[in-house]
Amino acid sequence: MFGRRYNLICSFGFETERTKYKPGEPVCVTFSQFATDTNYTFHVDVDDVDIKYEDGKAIIRFTMPDHDVNVGYSCRNTMYRPTSGPGFFGFGGTEGEMKVVDDTEKKDEAPLQEGEWVCASCKARNFGKFCCECGSPRPK
Repeated sequence: MFGRRYNLICSFGFETERTKYKPGEPVCVTFSQFATDTNYTFHVDVDDVDIKYEDGKAIIRFTMPDHDVNVGYSCRNTMYRPTSGPGFFGFGGTEGEMKVVDDTEKKDEAPLQEGEWVCASCKARNFGKFCCECGSPRPK
């Protein structure tokens, strides 16, 4: 008997050797589809995830648990904010005019998604058990 294998379910932009793993097997997933001026937050529904950045790629490693694992990300452009009115996607204003919005001091006002939480230490939005920015544990 070969034993149960679980699915690795990745959203667009991730690369991996295969999609089925036995519990306890090491898994390595890479992401290299980064856009300029964009912050990324990776979401992996496992306890022992390790994310490192090397050679323009995010390398995500973990041990396959005894359930399917979803790997995804959310991203936010740090330079431009879409505005209403005519213009190009992400810019707004009149044609040929570009509005640059400095929101470094503003807090993200979008409502939290299901399972999302805000770190008490650095105010980063997260999905996992630890903060993606400072490593603080998720509050109980």
